[in-house]
Amino acid sequence: MTQKDCMKIVQLRKTKNVLTQNKEATQMAKDVVCSVDNCTYWQHGNKCNAGTIEVNNHLASEKAYKSDETLCKTFKPQASM
Repeated sequence: MTQKDCMKIVQLRKTKNVLTQNKEATQMAKDVVCSVDNCTYWQHGNKCNAGTIEVNNHLASEKAYKSDETLCKTFKPQASM
C-alpha cells in the first residue's frame, strides 16, 4: 500500500466520523420525559410523542443558565372534553 493510499483511507475515515457525528447531533433523543399531562403530545409514562420539540429561553433577550429559564414552545393544550 502506498502512502497516497494510506492518506486516502485516513481522509475517508475522518469524513465518515464527521458524518456520523453530524447525524447523531441532529437526532432527537428517543425518550423525551415530560410530566405535562394536559399537553396533546403527552403519553402515559411521561413521554413526549411530538415529532419535533422547540425549547426557547424564557426571556428571548437573555441566555438561559438553568432549566427553569427555558420554555417548551411545542406545548399544545389537549382539547377540552
